[in-house]
Amino acid sequence: MTRTELLGKEWLMSDQEDALPLRKILIVEDDANYRLIVALRVRAAGYNCLTVSTHSEAIRLLSGNDEIDVVLLDYDMNRSGPDAVVEQINQLQRKLRMIGHSNLNRAREFSALGIDEFFQKPLDFSRFVRLLDNTEVADETLLPPPT
Repeated sequence: MTRTELLGKEWLMSDQEDALPLRKILIVEDDANYRLIVALRVRAAGYNCLTVSTHSEAIRLLSGNDEIDVVLLDYDMNRSGPDAVVEQINQLQRKLRMIGHSNLNRAREFSALGIDEFFQKPLDFSRFVRLLDNTEVADETLLPPPT
């Protein structure tokens, strides 16, 4: 079954669906049900996916796995924000794409940490897959306009 058959044509940006590079995504989310739903959808889109439920698990996994390209990072994890984990990820000195994921009022807080890509919950899978498929989008900020 192709990605088009799994996801529907609107999910894909080109007819060369099987030529897209396979990326490995790390989902950092403490809500087990939501983490499972996101992982299933990301895998259905044709990406490798790993999941963890804590920031410390994310650091351990990132320290030992150079194949991870993208981190989808939840803000509120067991009553702690992402400040420390973002600092530790930056200390790994790896080229990683970090994407913030939380409720809308956290977008600016992610931006203050140097994470300019943000998705509001619930995750817009169509937009997320387009972001992963098209590396040109990486330079654009996905934060909402100032109010």
